[in-house]
Amino acid sequence: MKNLLLASTFDDFGDKIEIVSGLSLSSKNVVCIPTAAYGQDNRDWLEPEMEQIKKRAAHFSSFDIAGKSQDETETAMQDADIIYVTGGNTYYLLEHIQKSGFAAVLKEKLDQGCYYFGCSAGAVVAGPRIDFIEDMDDASRGTPDGYGAMALVDFLVMPHIDHAKYGPKALAIVSNLKSKNQKIIGLRDDQALHIQDNFIEIY
Repeated sequence: MKNLLLASTFDDFGDKIEIVSGLSLSSKNVVCIPTAAYGQDNRDWLEPEMEQIKKRAAHFSSFDIAGKSQDETETAMQDADIIYVTGGNTYYLLEHIQKSGFAAVLKEKLDQGCYYFGCSAGAVVAGPRIDFIEDMDDASRGTPDGYGAMALVDFLVMPHIDHAKYGPKALAIVSNLKSKNQKIIGLRDDQALHIQDNFIEIY
């Protein structure tokens, strides 16, 4: 069964996490992948973002997939009930998803009933590709082998459509892609997508 919670930021969505997901995090082991954040210079937002999950979880650990093998990644996530990928640079994140074998490990965990939480870049890589994000992100920070992402869903996810800095660009991208009949869902910073197999709701 596929269980996903995709958001712009859990900092704004924190109080709804357990209600929407139907999970009591107090009994869950969360493994956080903060790798995308290390692909950009400003990470002041990272701790408040992670704190929304950390303070609710039974156990919370971080694992940076950069430089890790697939075996190391699999070992780090073997006991996870929730795998949580933060925001940051999408290109840097995708590069290390590819190099670490993260997608293969994640899909196996999802088949076992694990949840995937993705914020911002972590939500974007859940879709089939990331190249549509280029006007909002710095492509020079990562060198992925192509722009194909994890394809956990068959549509694109655009976070931050109401963000003071990124909102205008995000809305323009959504409008442009919709005009070309491409499947894309835009999320405000206080919204999230809850996906269980083929059942999708926006909160």
